[in-house]
Amino acid sequence: MSIYSAAIVADGAALYWRLNEAASAATAADSSTGGTKSGTYRFTVAADYAAAGLSGDGDKAVLFHPGTGTDDPFVDIPRATYAVNTAAFSVEVATNLSTGYATNDVIYIAGDDTNGQFGGWRIFWDTTVAAGAGCQLNFTMGFATFQDLALGLSTSIDPKLTWHIVATYNGNDMNLYLNGVAQTGAVGDGAMTVGTKLTTVGKDPGSTFKHLYGTIDDFAIYPSALTATQVTTHYALFIGQGYRTGFPRRAQGLYRR
Repeated sequence: MSIYSAAIVADGAALYWRLNEAASAATAADSSTGGTKSGTYRFTVAADYAAAGLSGDGDKAVLFHPGTGTDDPFVDIPRATYAVNTAAFSVEVATNLSTGYATNDVIYIAGDDTNGQFGGWRIFWDTTVAAGAGCQLNFTMGFATFQDLALGLSTSIDPKLTWHIVATYNGNDMNLYLNGVAQTGAVGDGAMTVGTKLTTVGKDPGSTFKHLYGTIDDFAIYPSALTATQVTTHYALFIGQGYRTGFPRRAQGLYRR
């Protein structure tokens, strides 16, 4: 386990998918303490696994290729096995999009809400709000008193570069960190309303268009809000061991067919 992975475990991740399985694996192993929250790969299209991850430690990652809508790949875990702590939580992930990603669309990274309505959380790229090669990154939560609270970056960024993303909620404040830096914040409304579906990575299974065309690595959920210091430390470890944030993604090969 790398020093970055060790920090994720040490800081109390309740679920940690390194997404470093070999091609054709059925299960995304849980590397958190206890390791009881493994996910299931729902892949029915070709080219699902990347040969190399977003780090330089010899790890692997998953390259999600969209299908026709009904067969888009994703990873999930049943609610009976794991559900996010609605009072406070954090989500950490490394990701980028491949050239040719969908424009004028919402591109799902991870979450457990129902199309953004009345409960749950999600992290996604929005390519409808930015001109040129960039798009906006969003973190949304649902509360009882209103449908959805969205927290998004006000500036356009290039999603084809590798980004270290952390979203946190401490019971009152939502925060979104990009490459170790807090980008923006918003005030929530107490405990989040529980989402109604599985925790998923790569696609909103309730939609035929919110698929991801890109790579995801080191996905973790915590039962508390990471502090700014913890986020900064994680990012320093993330880039210190070879992750290439701010640079185009390396070419990937050895895809499953």
